[in-house]
Amino acid sequence: MSAHIVAGPVLTGGEALAPALNLYRFPHLYDVLKAPDDGDVAVVRELIERFVGPAPWAILDPACGPGNWLRPFAPHAALLAGNDNCPEMVEYTRACVGAHTVLGDMYDPQLPHTFDVILEASGVTSLVPDAATLCRWVGTLGSLLSKGGAVVLLMNFETPPAAELPAALWQSDWRPVPGGFARIRYDLLADMPGAQRIRRTVETEGGGWPPLIVEDYDLSVWPSDTLQALAAPPGMRLRACVDAANGQAADAQGERLLVFTAA
Repeated sequence: MSAHIVAGPVLTGGEALAPALNLYRFPHLYDVLKAPDDGDVAVVRELIERFVGPAPWAILDPACGPGNWLRPFAPHAALLAGNDNCPEMVEYTRACVGAHTVLGDMYDPQLPHTFDVILEASGVTSLVPDAATLCRWVGTLGSLLSKGGAVVLLMNFETPPAAELPAALWQSDWRPVPGGFARIRYDLLADMPGAQRIRRTVETEGGGWPPLIVEDYDLSVWPSDTLQALAAPPGMRLRACVDAANGQAADAQGERLLVFTAA
């Protein structure tokens, strides 16, 4: 299962961490290092087929990054669209994925279409400040759905605290990037009520990429009772909460995919 831990603001944490470097400003690196694996994509595809129906689909990712959650669905899509607040990501996704992309706020995507599927599976819900904002956002996304469409969101819910800190969360293998190789690692530095402090470390060899990009940031994790708060966002209703690893119905603990349809 590939890591879904999202980008966040750079925090020094009392250490010199080269704050000018941010992985999100290197779309090709981000795309390669955070591409969903086949299992992740299969789980999402099964949910879409269950709640929306067979392809082709018009799909929007409201915080698309480099389009790495749009690309796997290109063979099944009538329309691919992305929205992001980073100009580099918007241009990259347009050029490399062929999606209709716009620069804008994920809370209010300005697109002249409706969509069968609105998919945000990279985990940016952990950057939403509170449950009320999250509910309003789901309602806003719902207003962009075509009849019979669905919103699919990845949520990071609280889990039992780590026994020892710091703790290694996940590390990729070395992956080819233009001119060289790169890998990514996540470590848990602190486990706090409602948040985790994460360190993301990217190493590269060759290609003229920065040899080291290190970022510390706080990742919000949602208490399990957030699921009740999300039962009926404006104009929408929660239809499923499943384990992001296998697509099976699950409680609100760890990485979960939530599906919403019109009320």
